[in-house]
Amino acid sequence: MVRAHTSRTGTVRMRHRRGFTLLELVVVLAIMALIVALAAVRLRTFVEAWRANASRDTIFGEVQHLPVLARVAGRRLRIVSLPAPASSTADAPPKLDWPAGWTARFEPPLTINPNGACADSTLLLSDGSHRYSAQVAAPFCTVTLDAGGKRPGT
Repeated sequence: MVRAHTSRTGTVRMRHRRGFTLLELVVVLAIMALIVALAAVRLRTFVEAWRANASRDTIFGEVQHLPVLARVAGRRLRIVSLPAPASSTADAPPKLDWPAGWTARFEPPLTINPNGACADSTLLLSDGSHRYSAQVAAPFCTVTLDAGGKRPGT
């Protein structure tokens, strides 16, 4: 801010004040806090979506790995849901590296022959807040996310 100052000789000199007023600093800090708060909400949403997509892709990889497990076990696998409940039966699905909180259901149940060939199925995937639908295609259990990536009706 510029302030006029009159000297003893009668000349007017301009003095420049340095710095900002407390009010100016408070207004700038309030605007910055608002911007940071808005960015934090968007960043949190972005991180949650990124984690859900990473978990989904991990599950897709595990499903595509099932034919290898069937060949190694030398037996037919019939999977209705994953993660499989703890079971000691001979036809229990193999233990997978499964993200916590996620469940999968196959409609119709996914069948994988001892030679590794699998039948077509639909994979319905959920963690409570995210739901996805994908197609598991024969003969290699290729997983393809349905159009839009989300399950219809969610």
